[in-house]
Amino acid sequence: MVTKVMAIPATVVYFTTYEQIKLLLGYRVGVTSDNWYLPIIAGATARTGAVIFISPLEMVRTKMQSEQLSNTQIQEAVRKTIAQGGFRAMYKGLGPTLLRDVPFSGKSVN
Repeated sequence: MVTKVMAIPATVVYFTTYEQIKLLLGYRVGVTSDNWYLPIIAGATARTGAVIFISPLEMVRTKMQSEQLSNTQIQEAVRKTIAQGGFRAMYKGLGPTLLRDVPFSGKSVN
C-alpha cells in the first residue's frame, strides 16, 4: 500500500516540477541548438525534489518490510523511526537514493 501511495505523488511532483523548471529556464521546443541542456537541468532538479519529497515514505516502507509490520501499523513505524533518530532519521538513505535516481533523470528529452 505504501508503494502505491508513493508512486502517484512522486510522479506528479516530478513531471509537474520538470515542466515548470523547463519553462522557468526559458526552454522552447524546436530550439535544440541553443537550449539542449535545459531539459537535463530540469530533469535532475525535478528528480531531486521528488526524491526529497518521497524519502520519508521510502523510510517507512523499508521499516515496515524489515520489521514485518502490516499496513495498519504505518503510524507505529513512523513513531519508532522518529523516536530512534529524530525527524532527520526519516531521510536516512537520501544520499544513495539521489545518486541512484538523479543521473537517469538528467537526460535530454524533448
